[in-house]
Amino acid sequence: MTQEQSESLKRTPRKADTFLRQPALSPRAEPIDALRDDVHLLGELVGDVLREQGGPDLFAAVEHARLTAIALRSRDSDQTQERGLLRWAQQQSTDRLLQLVRAFSVYFHLINLAEQRHRVRILRDRQRARVALQESIAAGIATL
Repeated sequence: MTQEQSESLKRTPRKADTFLRQPALSPRAEPIDALRDDVHLLGELVGDVLREQGGPDLFAAVEHARLTAIALRSRDSDQTQERGLLRWAQQQSTDRLLQLVRAFSVYFHLINLAEQRHRVRILRDRQRARVALQESIAAGIATL
């Protein structure tokens, strides 16, 4: 446990009236650079594990499915790309498809955890700043 973590545990919870007395407002949107960095790191780690445990062919299959799906979300995608991805999936073995599903499941589970961690980080930062969130009841009372 870092010193900062142990110090934050020693602090007493802040009361609601502390927030009510603060006229300053925090921005509605929080920077997501830390979340983006976490997601990027987790993606790299999953890729490393896929290469190590499943081999380069599994990694290539995951990347093909991922990049094709990204292209399909673009405005320039067409039915040909979608049919191509479906044909490619039909040509894969059942074992390979299961590996693909597991790879994406693990990735999305990790991303969900990163988002939860980011949410906790934002809430902790807001609490430390003692600033009312815009359009909250505390912000409304503070402007009165």
